[in-house]
Amino acid sequence: MEAFGGGDVGGLKAPGTSNTTLRKDMQVREFEHRGWKVTSKNAPILSSGEIEKLESELGFPVPEMIFGNNELVLEHSSGLRIAFNCCDALRKVDSTGTSGLLKVAYADDWARTRQDTDTEIAKPYDWTYTPEYRGTWTIPSSMQFEEDGEDAIPVDKLMKPDPILFFDELDLFEDELGDNGTAVLNVKIRIMQERLLVLCRFHLRVDDVLFRIKDVRIFVEFNDNGKTVLIKDYILREAPYKDVVRRIDPIIEDLGAKLRDVNWVSSCMKIVAHEVEKLVIG
Repeated sequence: MEAFGGGDVGGLKAPGTSNTTLRKDMQVREFEHRGWKVTSKNAPILSSGEIEKLESELGFPVPEMIFGNNELVLEHSSGLRIAFNCCDALRKVDSTGTSGLLKVAYADDWARTRQDTDTEIAKPYDWTYTPEYRGTWTIPSSMQFEEDGEDAIPVDKLMKPDPILFFDELDLFEDELGDNGTAVLNVKIRIMQERLLVLCRFHLRVDDVLFRIKDVRIFVEFNDNGKTVLIKDYILREAPYKDVVRRIDPIIEDLGAKLRDVNWVSSCMKIVAHEVEKLVIG
């Protein structure tokens, strides 16, 4: 299910419907619609001092490109708050080495290069930076998630050519895993007149080993029989690297370009886990 459509929004940009301000080196955009306020903060990668502080807190080296000041925040008039940011996501990466870390031939050598030469090798951690992260939620006590069906997000509604009132895309972190793959986390949002959709996606490629994609989608229907309905949809996909590569015709297709096409790669992978929850607001 590609709820953002081809290319996950196809590069569409919203018309001039939001307030945009500049605060030093950070761009802040705000948009209000149907009881919701959306704020997106977009800034350069962290400074060396900020990185040192974060690594000290986490206890492991952070990804090569880390946008620690980027954040997408959704706030509802009921008090519900949902945020997506890099630092909270990294706090959900296994820092103990107890969850069955992915081990490949070069993993230990690569990990050593991420440590200071005058210190001992740090404790094991998930060097793929796979986060158990589905957003940072503040939910009023009067609300409670309930399980829903697996096909709860109405994809047909999202495929309608409704005007996009607001769109943004934020990078959260990226790492090339010592030139042996990629680990990328980003978040996108689009708002239409009757609904909104957020996609937070973690994409992992470990060359010659595996692909992994974790998608968290937040879908909101603003008025469903007089109530606002929020659906949280989580999907984990995995596939051996060789199984994806064999789907490519090397004679007529660019191998590298295909493997960088996350939507195409996703279509080649099996669903390992799928969880859907619904929240009725108001």
